[in-house]
Amino acid sequence: MFTLNLVVSSDSLEGGDLEGVLDTRVASHPTIGPRLAGARRVGPVRAVGPLAFTTRRQVVPGAALVGDACGYVDPMTGEGISFALRGAAWLAEVLGDALERTAVPGPRELASYPRQRRREIGFRLRQASGLQRAIRHPRLVRATLALLAHRPAVMDLLVERTGGMAPRRAVRGPGPWLRALAGG
Repeated sequence: MFTLNLVVSSDSLEGGDLEGVLDTRVASHPTIGPRLAGARRVGPVRAVGPLAFTTRRQVVPGAALVGDACGYVDPMTGEGISFALRGAAWLAEVLGDALERTAVPGPRELASYPRQRRREIGFRLRQASGLQRAIRHPRLVRATLALLAHRPAVMDLLVERTGGMAPRRAVRGPGPWLRALAGG
């Protein structure tokens, strides 16, 4: 027995025929279709989503949000756990300071937490979202992969930029990208 997960756009689920969508996608897949041709479903097909969401506020009376509760981070970028851990550390610091001043900190006392989160990871969240939109265009993906194959310095810079390994100011503007494109 095994579990099969399928990620699809919400458009493909219109009408709510989860079994039909799963059966069609599995049957049409060149590798998985033949392997599962004789398989028997032993449980219900379940769906969850949409997963992509954002929050307007990360601090409300009685609660503060951290990690995925603050908004969806696509797992493709590998950033979710890092963002969650950093967010928890920022919140712990702000909460510790607030508890020194008041017994029950509220949104006003914790206001620096969402500001710091936006300042530190907001740009990378926007980058991840842009990357997700870009990969929906096969020609753009092929052209980008061809460029990266011939200019590994661009790939290095892209990984440094999206992975947060380089300070944002070190890879800001056209200079680093032009140098990477030139092969340096």
